Amino acid sequence: MKKVLIITYYFPPSGGAGVQRMLKLVKYLREFGWEPVVYTAKDAAYPVLDPTLEKDIPEGIKIYRHKIWEPYELYKKLIGQKKEEAVYSGFISENNKAFFLQKLSIWIRGNFFIPDARCFWIQPSIKFLVSELKKNQVDAMISSGPPHTTHMIARGIKKKLNIPWLADFRDPWTSIDFYDQLMLTRRADAKHRRLEKQVLLKADVIVTVSRHWAEDFKKLSGRKIEVVTNGFDEDDFQINPEAGYHGSGGGMHRKFTIAHIGSLNKDRNHPALWEALKELCEDFEDFREKLVIQLIGKNDFSVYADIEKNQLTTNLQRIDYLSHNEVGVCQQQASVLYLPLNNTPNVLGIIPGKLFEYLAAGRPILLMGPEQGDSAQIVRDANAGTVCGFHDKAKIKSEIAGMFSLWKEEKLVANPVGVEQYSRRKIAEKIAGLLEVVSK
Repeated sequence: MKKVLIITYYFPPSGGAGVQRMLKLVKYLREFGWEPVVYTAKDAAYPVLDPTLEKDIPEGIKIYRHKIWEPYELYKKLIGQKKEEAVYSGFISENNKAFFLQKLSIWIRGNFFIPDARCFWIQPSIKFLVSELKKNQVDAMISSGPPHTTHMIARGIKKKLNIPWLADFRDPWTSIDFYDQLMLTRRADAKHRRLEKQVLLKADVIVTVSRHWAEDFKKLSGRKIEVVTNGFDEDDFQINPEAGYHGSGGGMHRKFTIAHIGSLNKDRNHPALWEALKELCEDFEDFREKLVIQLIGKNDFSVYADIEKNQLTTNLQRIDYLSHNEVGVCQQQASVLYLPLNNTPNVLGIIPGKLFEYLAAGRPILLMGPEQGDSAQIVRDANAGTVCGFHDKAKIKSEIAGMFSLWKEEKLVANPVGVEQYSRRKIAEKIAGLLEVVSK
């Protein structure tokens, strides 16, 4: 069996969305002739921990955990955050009290920690891995970013050992949605772009998760970019009698539950939804009584401000974090699964990883984003829900009203088609095929 080194910052005990892609790849690669060897951080400053994910690591997998220094203790002191509090990515502000200090910290992050706050891990990792790989050879390597520090580690190894290299971009680099918020100097911006170009030109294969992002990377590099989407693991969605659809009773919520799983930053907070829900509460006598807005994960303070502004606080159920096992059940129990995209320039290529889990959960999806985007195409092709524009309050209101009417009649169902192509096993098979090509 061939061996592949997987360089990833996010790996159990890390929880959250960033860990899933490489963890599930490790879980299934052996089925396609590749033995994964994992290189990850030791005692990293992960924003959330989820020990339940360790069950997905196959027995006997070699894992290198190498010490990392991250500047988050300094960041916490700067903004007055408690030592035990986690630092979240994605520009989520849970309050608006430390706005100036947060802006200052973002400026420091963008201009001094390049490509990201894990940059101090690059050289020690190259030194360690080059030494180790001379003794224990591998046939290929994968770097998965962000953080794009992982790509720079792989770039250093490529220079010294010329190991075939697949660079996997779960998100873009200089075209990521918050890049313009980093307040970069011209010098820092040039460095980010130079490092990005090095990775795009030196890796043997470039992979990203959506068609539009592949086109963006192609423009930057002039080369073919492979698209391998995220997916869902069938094992996370085993049939659960209590989670199956039973209308408004049984194991299902007895309330009309609109659920969102994951973080909501300011760019994913769309006031039109909250305004539509307020009007529905006013238009339908029983809507307010039956409505539950279930938010599972960390959210920007603007989300709660808009909910309060639209008199929906009594309908809100906040859950800061659930294990991945628990999330799967909640997704299956929801009446409607809410999927807001970022209202940012790169939105056409945004396909949140949770979309595929939503498909697996088999509940109707309410997607807010552009009709011509990659996420909208997937939802339409799967016949899995409805797509509404960011500001199209009339359509949002109409669609939710229709779903509520069906829910009351115990007829609100979703029968997604063709979702098998997004299984994590299929994704692993695609990556294995690319590794076979690159390692010849």
